[in-house]
Amino acid sequence: MKYTRKSRLMALSVAGVMAVGLLGAAGVAMAQSPGDGSSAQHLGAHRGRIFKSTMKQIVESSELSPEVFNQGFKDGKSINTILTENGVDPATVQAAVLAALDAKLDEKVLAGDLTQEKADALYARAETALPKLMDHTPQPGEHRGKIAKALRGAIKTAAETIGIEPQELAGALKGGQSIADVASANGVDPQTVVDALVAQASAKLDEAVANGRISEEKAAEIKSGLPERMTELVNKSRQPNP
Repeated sequence: MKYTRKSRLMALSVAGVMAVGLLGAAGVAMAQSPGDGSSAQHLGAHRGRIFKSTMKQIVESSELSPEVFNQGFKDGKSINTILTENGVDPATVQAAVLAALDAKLDEKVLAGDLTQEKADALYARAETALPKLMDHTPQPGEHRGKIAKALRGAIKTAAETIGIEPQELAGALKGGQSIADVASANGVDPQTVVDALVAQASAKLDEAVANGRISEEKAAEIKSGLPERMTELVNKSRQPNP
């Protein structure tokens, strides 16, 4: 381990979103280690807590808002580029994140949850992974592909609920109709479609929790907003394609 107690304390006020991925990766490795007793569900909740606390820390310390990073990612910029464009030294942040991980691993060792040998190995992996993480440039369509996949799934579920083929529903939507319009035309209450979409999304969230990809708290937060989002999706129409 390379950092002094003073540098660790400084890191706690600087480390931000990048620490989420780094600490999360360490957590994954710990969870996969034989005999450590970690579960995927516990890991998901742990990573959720790390995200909330580190996000607040980077906003306060760097004086950059979360929107700055969100917009930067949408514009295809890496973390290093976003930091540099906003007057923050990436090397300083990288050192701070490693220091934060160092401190976290020390806590695990002192608590008896991790051996010093395993902690050193995890730290070494982080030293290699962090520069790649911070220098990663989002590719065009990287997130749009996931959105398109989710939308295709929603159209399939809506079509099955209405009793028509997905291609028929997709064609109607391209023609400027809403899902609610199509449902009503086929004698189906649009609320029935909303309920089916909420149930589908909830099931996927439950699966994500079971696989450790998201915490129970985060899943519950997303679920609370599903009825409103799905109602908007069902009732929204767009300009027909020429």
